[in-house]
Amino acid sequence: MTPYQFIAKKLKHNTPKKSKGVNLISATELNKELKNNASFIILAAREVIKIPNSIIPPEVTLVIEEFSDIFPEDLPNKLPPIRDIQHAIDLVLG
Repeated sequence: MTPYQFIAKKLKHNTPKKSKGVNLISATELNKELKNNASFIILAAREVIKIPNSIIPPEVTLVIEEFSDIFPEDLPNKLPPIRDIQHAIDLVLG
């Protein structure tokens, strides 16, 4: 059984109350499922409000204009190429 099939099967049996097209679970129901070692996925989302250009403070506009070579007009829609050196920070417990 694939993970997708397992989750789909779990959702069929444990479908929470529907509320305007959104499936929600209460904190109490979540706590109960955690105690039963249930498998589930949690998605948290928030709305991002885009600020129009006219609201940018003049001080910030001056900095953006001064360093315009650092702030490109449009960004690439892909990741940069993989480099020979991969940087990492080793964490030590304690």
